[in-house]
Amino acid sequence: MYIESISIKNFRTFRDVDIEFSYHNRKPSRKFPTPKLPNINLLLGNNGLGKTTLLKAIALATLGPAVSDSGIYPYRLIRREPNQNTAIEGMATISATYKPHVQ
Repeated sequence: MYIESISIKNFRTFRDVDIEFSYHNRKPSRKFPTPKLPNINLLLGNNGLGKTTLLKAIALATLGPAVSDSGIYPYRLIRREPNQNTAIEGMATISATYKPHVQ
C-alpha cells in the first residue's frame, strides 16, 4: 500500500499542513519534477521541526481504531500553543489517503 497524502492539524509541531508523497507510477504534481527514485520520500530538517511527528501521524492514520493497543497515546500529541498550559481539546485531526498495491 502506498500513502498518497496526509493532512495534519494541531498535532505537535504541525498547525495545518497537507503533504503529498511520491510512489511508483504516480503522476508528478506541478510543484515537483519527476523523481529519479519514485518509491523514496526523504525527510530532511533540523531538530524539532517535525520529522518524527510526521512518522507518528502516518502511524496513527494507518492504525486507525487499533491505536489504543499500539502503545501510542494520541492525547499527549495534541499541539499546545505557546503561553497556554492546556491543549486545544478535540482539535487535532489526521487524515491520510492510501493507494492499494497489487502485491
